[in-house]
Amino acid sequence: MTVNRPHIIARKSILPAFKFWRLLTFVIFFALTLVFALFGKDLFTSISFLSGLASFVPIIAVVFGVVAAVPVVFIVVDIIILRCQYVEFYDSFVIKKRGVFNKIDEKCMFPKILSCHVHRPFWGRIFNYGNIQIDAIGKWDVDLTFIKRPLYVRKYLENHFISAKEIRAMRQTVVTQ
Repeated sequence: MTVNRPHIIARKSILPAFKFWRLLTFVIFFALTLVFALFGKDLFTSISFLSGLASFVPIIAVVFGVVAAVPVVFIVVDIIILRCQYVEFYDSFVIKKRGVFNKIDEKCMFPKILSCHVHRPFWGRIFNYGNIQIDAIGKWDVDLTFIKRPLYVRKYLENHFISAKEIRAMRQTVVTQ
């Protein structure tokens, strides 16, 4: 029986796209845009030495609006990039897929797992994402960062852990050789 579909797909969370400094920059410059667009002319005409610059208020509001749009563009681009990165788990192999325009597929063997470490930071516990480090037999270790539902992925991976019986068999073959 061939399996055409993966058993589980580990997708990236979009939460890392919303960095604190991006949100702060957006809020500050959006507020400045609103202030200058709504009250700029009145503010400049009420101050005597700025009254001559009142005609530049719409230009200043547009500049602040453009600066406020820059972090939004970065957030949207990061969301698109994160949505195009995922890992598919099959019985005997793993496929890492990434890329928006240039698609990259990395296929590697998926032998038995020795250990699986899940790290969920504070925000990861709240928004259900985390990092998973999979230590497999050989050089086929898999590191997954910012994965949605990491405990669900770990639960699937528990079926692929090496058993005590298999460890004894490996020890026996090493000792006899």
